[in-house]
Amino acid sequence: CGGVVGYAKTSYRPSPGNEGANPMPVIGFDMGGTSTDVSRYDGTLELVFETTTAGVSIQAPQLDIHTVAAGGGSRLFLQNGLFVVGPESAKAHPGPVCYRKNGYL
Repeated sequence: CGGVVGYAKTSYRPSPGNEGANPMPVIGFDMGGTSTDVSRYDGTLELVFETTTAGVSIQAPQLDIHTVAAGGGSRLFLQNGLFVVGPESAKAHPGPVCYRKNGYL
């Protein structure tokens, strides 16, 4: 929720002095440690009233945010000749390999 409100307040610009023109919506991309969320803002917060996560339906108003990928701290494995990402996390210590503290790939 904080990511949507943050980018809505800092990057969305209505078209001043251009009455009748549609302002361009903003796409949010929020990569955390274990997930990546995307959302859209066009001047109003988009709500959904029902979602299903891991087979469980939730009926409550909530921002329309979609988790689409693993995050920056998710670990990469090679299993049966295929790369698999997560759900294990590199955590903060040692962190992912990019921290240069002998962390995980």
